Amino acid sequence: MRETFIPKLKLALAVLIASVIVIPTEVIVPHAVAAQNDEVSGTTATETHNDKKVALMIAANKLQAENGQTLALERAKAMDNAKAETQKKIKELEAQAQKEAQEKAEKEAQQKAAAEKAAAEKAAAEKAAAEKAEREKAAAEQAQQKREQVQNDGYLLGIENPDYDYVSYSISLTDEDRDILERLVMGEAGDKGYIGCALVAQAIRDTMIADGVPTVEQVRTGYGYYGSLSRTPNSDVKRAVEFIFDQGGAAVQHKLMYFYETSLCSSAWHETQDYVVTYNTTRFFDRA
Repeated sequence: MRETFIPKLKLALAVLIASVIVIPTEVIVPHAVAAQNDEVSGTTATETHNDKKVALMIAANKLQAENGQTLALERAKAMDNAKAETQKKIKELEAQAQKEAQEKAEKEAQQKAAAEKAAAEKAAAEKAAAEKAEREKAAAEQAQQKREQVQNDGYLLGIENPDYDYVSYSISLTDEDRDILERLVMGEAGDKGYIGCALVAQAIRDTMIADGVPTVEQVRTGYGYYGSLSRTPNSDVKRAVEFIFDQGGAAVQHKLMYFYETSLCSSAWHETQDYVVTYNTTRFFDRA
């Protein structure tokens, strides 16, 4: 019995000792484990903190990279926009320059055309003036030739429109008619010289022949002559009457019927007749 108890007691004691020995171990071990866990946890926390720092750095670097990429894209886009704007501006400037060049060319062409037109007009005007001068010179020479020819043919004055069918005649005068004629010519043209007197005398003679008027007095009173008969005839008058009436001469190669003195009056009626010639300030006409 005792042998059985002792081993059991030894076993119990051993168990108790083991329990005592184990308990601290169980108590200590957890602390050690906890410490170890704490150490591990500290390490893990540190690693976790470092990981977070790394992650944050990575995230920051990634964000910075993304921001840099975005900034680069924005810069590239801005450069592209600036380049496009610059090209657009260059095109606008080129278009403006081309437009200005075209306008300048057109203006120069217009100025050139205007200058050429002005030069052509000036040349044409000079040519026309030269041709006119030549015509006037030729006309003057021809008129002079006609006057010389007329004078050679016995006429006193050349005219532009001679009547080549005109024939002058002499008229016999009574002493009374001669006296009235000379005084009448003196009153009408005594201060006009020999040719002026001859023109008035021819107008009286041609009227007498054309209308069959027999006397000078009838011409004087019937055809509106207002020259005074109170003045004594001068030598120009006497020579003119002799040339026209006695010799059958003519001052011009054309019939004369009317005349008026422009320095004293104007006459619309006379101007409706057939104009022949102006001598000094007296205009002579044939019947229209």
